[in-house]
Amino acid sequence: MVEKMHETMTEDRPAEEEKLDQAMTTMDPILQASLKREQKQRLRRNLLYGGLAMAVMVGLFFVVLFNQDLNPDDSSKASQNLATAKSSESPEELSKDGWALWQSGNSGAAEQKFLKAVATEPKGANHWNGLGWSQIGQQKYDSAIESFQKCVKLDGANAGGLNGLGQAYLARREYDLAEPFLRRAMKKGASAATYGLARIYLLQQDYGKAKTMLVKLKTPTHSGLDGGLIDAMTEAARTKTLNPELRKKIEPAEPEPAQVAATENGEPDRSGWSAGGLSAKGWYEFRSGNYAAAEKLFRMALEKDPKMDSSANGLGFALLNQGNTDEAQPIFERLVKVNPKHGGYVNGLARCFKNNGDLKKAVKLWKTQEKDSGPPDALTWGIARSLVELKEYDEALPYLKRIKAAGGEDLSSIDALIAECEAGK
Repeated sequence: MVEKMHETMTEDRPAEEEKLDQAMTTMDPILQASLKREQKQRLRRNLLYGGLAMAVMVGLFFVVLFNQDLNPDDSSKASQNLATAKSSESPEELSKDGWALWQSGNSGAAEQKFLKAVATEPKGANHWNGLGWSQIGQQKYDSAIESFQKCVKLDGANAGGLNGLGQAYLARREYDLAEPFLRRAMKKGASAATYGLARIYLLQQDYGKAKTMLVKLKTPTHSGLDGGLIDAMTEAARTKTLNPELRKKIEPAEPEPAQVAATENGEPDRSGWSAGGLSAKGWYEFRSGNYAAAEKLFRMALEKDPKMDSSANGLGFALLNQGNTDEAQPIFERLVKVNPKHGGYVNGLARCFKNNGDLKKAVKLWKTQEKDSGPPDALTWGIARSLVELKEYDEALPYLKRIKAAGGEDLSSIDALIAECEAGK
């Protein structure tokens, strides 16, 4: 079904446009649907603007006649101005043509129309929105982000601009930057934003939040989505297992070029990479179990952008998974202070407490967020195992039974822990 959707969307499109499908798998149909609604609203505005423009032209015509009678010497200049006014395209017409080109798949030509529109009317938020989407269509994510930023600066409630910012950051795998914009866009009615959030939460293994988004995606508002794909994503959220095949469908393309120049020591030269690209590659290595490589990439990302919390979070877990708890703990302490409700940060700091032998402190911290995390997750597991180690069996049992009821875990290990609790009561 996903492949058929892409065949429909890519038919008669130039080769460079097919790259967008690779970078934003299954996203196009949803973006098209949400943006078509915006374009209908824009068309109604264009009709109004067109009427006003016609009135201005008629008024200008009479001004020319009036000036010709009173000041014959200026008549040729006035006539020349009128001819220029008639022949030039208005920003609204340029924008309208840009959207038509974008929908047909010609993002390059659309970009030129929108560039002219913003040059003529730099305060037109919708022109900047169109420019951003035409740049996304060419994988010009840095340029698109700049365009969308100008759009939302002019109109903070522009759903297309907010959604565009989120989708551009998502395409660069900068999930922490994408999330707040997609959330704002979702509240403004941008359908694609909900799907983007579902992808992000699954990719970050934040299964409770992913499940919440996926429930929304099964409403009539999102009828353009592939039902089979949403079912697969829902099952992944339920079982807390994202298999490689599904990951490939929902994850943006790997940011690393096919060939990367090597440095003198033979390692890939990523000195020109953005902080977001380095962080994305760091998470890729982390998920592959290459914690030392991930650590190095996260450190490089933080050198370029010390405020990128997603990189700091990755660095903390890379250090933890290499047994370097002492260096990881201050990282998580800072992150939790900044965002005490972030489940990942809380889990990292609690793991540090546990590694240092303070099980009670770890359980107390895990509990602050576990009750709001939805289905059982890493926090639930941390609490359950720690309570068993503390021999607090009565308290551990409800957590273990919740984990077993949710499924998706190694049932034999859960049963063994339950048996240990029941025997120790």
